[in-house]
Amino acid sequence: MTADVFDGEREDNPLRACEGVSEGDGKLCLPTDLLAYPGPLMVMLPSGRAAMANPAGQALLDWLDASPVLRDLSSEIADRRLIEARDAAGAARWFDVCLVPWTVSGAPGATLVLAREVTLDVNLRNALADSRQRFKELVEVGADFAWETDASGCFTFLSVDHVLGFPVEMLIGRSVLDLLDPVGSESTPFITDTDRVKVDTWVHAADGTQRCLVVSAVPILSADGLPAGARGVAWDVTDDRLREQQLARARLREHVSGFIIQIIRDEAKPEEMLRSAVTAISRAVRATSCAILRVRRTGALVPVAEIGPTPPTHHHDRLLERLHGGERWCEAADEDWHGVTCATSYRGQMNGAVVIWRGPDQAPFDDEDRHIIELIEPHLGVALRQIQDQRRLERLSRTDPLTGLSNRRAFETDLAAALDQSMRHHRPGALLFFDLNNFKPVNDMLGHDAGDAVLKEFASLLRQHTRTYDLVARLGGDEFAMWLGEITAEDAQRRAEVMEAAAVPLLANFVTDPARPLGVSIGAAYYDGQDEVSAEDLLSRGDIAMYEVKRATKARMGGEVR
Repeated sequence: MTADVFDGEREDNPLRACEGVSEGDGKLCLPTDLLAYPGPLMVMLPSGRAAMANPAGQALLDWLDASPVLRDLSSEIADRRLIEARDAAGAARWFDVCLVPWTVSGAPGATLVLAREVTLDVNLRNALADSRQRFKELVEVGADFAWETDASGCFTFLSVDHVLGFPVEMLIGRSVLDLLDPVGSESTPFITDTDRVKVDTWVHAADGTQRCLVVSAVPILSADGLPAGARGVAWDVTDDRLREQQLARARLREHVSGFIIQIIRDEAKPEEMLRSAVTAISRAVRATSCAILRVRRTGALVPVAEIGPTPPTHHHDRLLERLHGGERWCEAADEDWHGVTCATSYRGQMNGAVVIWRGPDQAPFDDEDRHIIELIEPHLGVALRQIQDQRRLERLSRTDPLTGLSNRRAFETDLAAALDQSMRHHRPGALLFFDLNNFKPVNDMLGHDAGDAVLKEFASLLRQHTRTYDLVARLGGDEFAMWLGEITAEDAQRRAEVMEAAAVPLLANFVTDPARPLGVSIGAAYYDGQDEVSAEDLLSRGDIAMYEVKRATKARMGGEVR
């Protein structure tokens, strides 16, 4: 390589001395090949001044005038450097410079600067970085993250540092199937050969919970058109989906409870309400059995409506004991049965309970089932109160208020039913009529309180001589009647004689005139269990028999056998 000594008088030399440089600054020797360097070329002295430059270098010096970059170029030697300059129009120009130590005669420590303009490269690189940032920002605005998978379904790109609680480095190269449940994974949009738009996909997060992603995806094809993977964006919508599920469950509960309540309201009779309710409840909560119970005056809980097989008694009793202990919700479970009981109330007072059971092949009851029961519980409480009121009214309408025995209307109804059963099964029976002799003087002489006491005492005596399936009533005034089922005429006569004898000392306490003793006349009408007879006919014959005895003015028994 030949060297050329700088001489300002040579016109073919592209290097020119820079302004302010004198002969004392030394002479420069450069290889001839460098004189043809196409880009900016400069020689910087240790003082920070440029000793010489080619035209392109002079232009660069002009753009760097008053810039600290000039001092850096002469004071720090580095292999490569990227510098920025502003041209005459103020536009940014970028240069890649190479710094080489050089010696100028009489001035050691100079630097040869070779520059190459890379403005286009820098602008392209900046544009790429800017587009990447813009893409990232758009993804962050429009989705939670962007992703790519390869043909095997492994993640190859994720746009954020953490996804579902996983650091991105834990997911890159990992199959997306690891995050999915086996059921439904074959249709995941993360592995697709068609466009997929906003597909709900449930995945496992790092903390073990399930999250719902809405995923949109497009397939990636190789240069030869073969499937090469997929790319897309995803949004985490778990909170939205959970809220939607809660609202859907609430709407379902309201729909089911509303349906049950409507069924209850559509029934005119409270008993029919509850029978319809147990069927509807059992279906709504998928129960094996269901029962609605009411509280008796004794405090015992007895069923008023039930459906399905019942579990062993000890399970049932255990739940009811806890209700009596003050618990509103009770549960009992073993390997065979799972039961839930909810107390019902009216105006803050417990009046019953609803009990639901599931067998061993069913899942335990959950909060949704309990919510349904809670929604209908107030209506069940009202229905049970209606039953209580209705039965109280029925009891009052059937009961003689003074003695507590059945009244005439109730007795006639019950007698017809009992007589019908006797005829169907060919069983005998007897109807006894009782009338107190000389009762009026008791009211006249001792007062109505004494008369009431006589009637109560005589009613109590009749109760003592009846069986659970016998009927006894006060027909009005001082007249009473009794139906004895499954009894022969002879046994009925003996029973009447026993009651007549027992009445003597009882009534003796209320005698006002020894000449007119207080006694009882008993008339009887018998049924032999063979012929058909109406209750009206039997009542008429018994009434006639009793008045025959009464007209005989003797406290003795009379009647007929039929």
